[in-house]
Amino acid sequence: NNNYGISVKNSSKNIFCHNSFLKNSQHVIVDDSPNFWNLSYPIGGNYWDNYFSSDNNADGIIDSPYLINNNNKDYNPLIGVTFSEIVNVSPKIELIELLSNSTISKITFNMDGYPHILFVSEGNVSGKYLFRVTLPKSILKNPSDLKIIVKNNSRRVFTMSNCTMLEDQTNFYIIFLSYFSEGSLYHI
Repeated sequence: NNNYGISVKNSSKNIFCHNSFLKNSQHVIVDDSPNFWNLSYPIGGNYWDNYFSSDNNADGIIDSPYLINNNNKDYNPLIGVTFSEIVNVSPKIELIELLSNSTISKITFNMDGYPHILFVSEGNVSGKYLFRVTLPKSILKNPSDLKIIVKNNSRRVFTMSNCTMLEDQTNFYIIFLSYFSEGSLYHI
């Protein structure tokens, strides 16, 4: 609920990535100085609450760029807000991210026993929801061991057999679609 989300003037080559631009009169005030509004695929760019377009391959990244001005474009805009959880995996601290077009109220990551991620989705409106979990490879060596548990009035466990996985040098990106209907959760 701001007049603007960010103002950048007389400054170039800045990187703005994984921000959620929400409820601003104008998300970005920027002159013609070129800046970077995304990182490479599949990392992605930012979520813009005033931008709706297709994500035909269901990877969490909208298929067409978000235009700020002629010198500033987000080439990999995200379909939803990114939620983050800091995890202490001795000797490092890592960041797990969850991208979703559903509202997430809780994320829990556990490596003891059976590795799993639990998150609570507040998506009570019937519809299709995309979830994309970003996990550093330093945390999880074998992604097929991971269980993802989504709670929304019911409990649903996703395994790697019903998810799509992308990866780059440092992260796994685990993607799945679900459909909420009258308080129940179904895997698509």
